[in-house]
Amino acid sequence: TTVVWTRTATKWLTFRFGSDQAGVTYLCSFDGEAFHRCAVKLTRRLRVGRHVVRVKARSAEGLVDPSPAVFRFRIKRLG
Repeated sequence: TTVVWTRTATKWLTFRFGSDQAGVTYLCSFDGEAFHRCAVKLTRRLRVGRHVVRVKARSAEGLVDPSPAVFRFRIKRLG
């Protein structure tokens, strides 16, 4: 699983997920919340501060990747 994000001047961030396997779905967790099903492209508004996004891939057979992709970042206040 790969996490790609788009840099922006606002607190809205877009994350995209990818896998080399067909039929994969994704489970996402933001800032320690429980994993939930998410789309391949996900846009979230986040507050100023440190954040962690975790993404697990689930195969068409229902097998879940035990080691999620992890993306840590910080949103700073401008000005």
